[in-house]
Amino acid sequence: MAHTLSWRTRVTFEQEANQCGAELMFKRERFQTMAGDYEVGFPAIIELAELLGASIHASFRRYVETHRQPIAGLVLATKPCRTNPVGYRRREAISSHAWSERYDGPAGWPSVLYAEPYSFVEDIGLIAGPPRPTMTYPDVNNEPTELRVELFSNSYDVFVLMWVPRRERFKRKRVIVPASLGK
Repeated sequence: MAHTLSWRTRVTFEQEANQCGAELMFKRERFQTMAGDYEVGFPAIIELAELLGASIHASFRRYVETHRQPIAGLVLATKPCRTNPVGYRRREAISSHAWSERYDGPAGWPSVLYAEPYSFVEDIGLIAGPPRPTMTYPDVNNEPTELRVELFSNSYDVFVLMWVPRRERFKRKRVIVPASLGK
């Protein structure tokens, strides 16, 4: 007699296997400890991905989820889905526990993000010039706060990293040099 697993059971098993794989790859709490040694930003994510042999995408997700500071991350499409005004489709939205205590979770943000109130959206399509380093966003008490924003693209996705800036002394720094400038 043949038996098959229900759809729900198969999904649960797949999620558990993915979680187990992530725990092995990121060495449980070791990734979080290592990330705490770096200044917040994409250079840290890229270096940690290289050190652990993980993808930048998976490292980005783990970095945001496990960080001790209020950090949020978005994964957006590389091309706008709307042109007037410019809008980008949100594929993923994740945040740290500290973010969730202070701000609304980005998973509740619209599926298409526009420059108002997400000012970084205007910077995604820029070819020349540095993006704005900050964005004003209200906390759960509706107090406006200044967030630092970094954008990164791997040509498949646009990654957005947002955090509350603070002084970080004695942290490792790494600089990413654009390919066109590094030649």
